Amino acid sequence: MQKAAGFAMRYVIEDLSVKNMMKNHCLAGSIGDAAWGKFFQFLSYKCEWYGKNLLSIGRFEPSSKMCNKCGHINKSLQLKEREWTCECGSANDRDVNAAQNIKSFGLHRQNIVGSGSSQSNARGVCLSRGD
Repeated sequence: MQKAAGFAMRYVIEDLSVKNMMKNHCLAGSIGDAAWGKFFQFLSYKCEWYGKNLLSIGRFEPSSKMCNKCGHINKSLQLKEREWTCECGSANDRDVNAAQNIKSFGLHRQNIVGSGSSQSNARGVCLSRGD
């Protein structure tokens, strides 16, 4: 965790509803094993310690459903579908596509969730976190 937090200037994560995800019996074991909440807590602490930005995009952003090439949103995409082809012809892996979109959202500082007021760490670096 120390090396990860010291590497980049900005980290972007998707604000996921872990509580709701735990209700899915197929995913609950894996999600519980990964300890998402604890991971975010550690990452948040390390980013603050090293003066890095930690941004969170909203859980309802179409990170998986939006083509990272053309921006088309595939509204019919279901969770069980791991790969899909966009109207523009781009073949998308759901997880890779979501990661690229989350990175793009963070780089453009758009769609960032929060209470409207920004928080700063001890070094004056702005921290934004979705609620």
